Amino acid sequence: MTRSSWHSDLPFGLRHRTTGIAFEEWLKHPSGFPANDPISLMEIAAALTEGFTCDQRQWHQAMRRCIEALLRRGWRPMLPDQSGSWQWTNRFSYEPDVPDIPESISDAAVTSWVAFGDSGGAEDLRFATKLPDDPAGAGRISPRDEAVRDGGAAPRMIQR
Repeated sequence: MTRSSWHSDLPFGLRHRTTGIAFEEWLKHPSGFPANDPISLMEIAAALTEGFTCDQRQWHQAMRRCIEALLRRGWRPMLPDQSGSWQWTNRFSYEPDVPDIPESISDAAVTSWVAFGDSGGAEDLRFATKLPDDPAGAGRISPRDEAVRDGGAAPRMIQR
């Protein structure tokens, strides 16, 4: 997959409902894209739903662009481990022949979440600049991760 194919469908026409700011500017604007540290996919989705009217294709692409923006700012993906402690993860990466660039990581995270929902682990995915000291500091642990912690098996991420 080439870098140009990652950006073939950017949501350039999207404008924020309240401010009228273009989507790409909203990502960069200090009062635009919320960047709580850590931030979850659920929070990103809520910000998009609240601020923009878009079809499903635009929504997927906008989610990817938000994640890419975080990764370019130096944020990293994290998931809770079996004990509930937050750890950096490469679980949302593709096969070794696909480079770990913001576009591939964002595509893997959004594709996994859309395909599997919470059972794929994406609901628990957070992006942060540092790991929280307190496991509760990054949000709740899902029933899926409680099951994994208690000995259940975790489903695998999508692999292409």
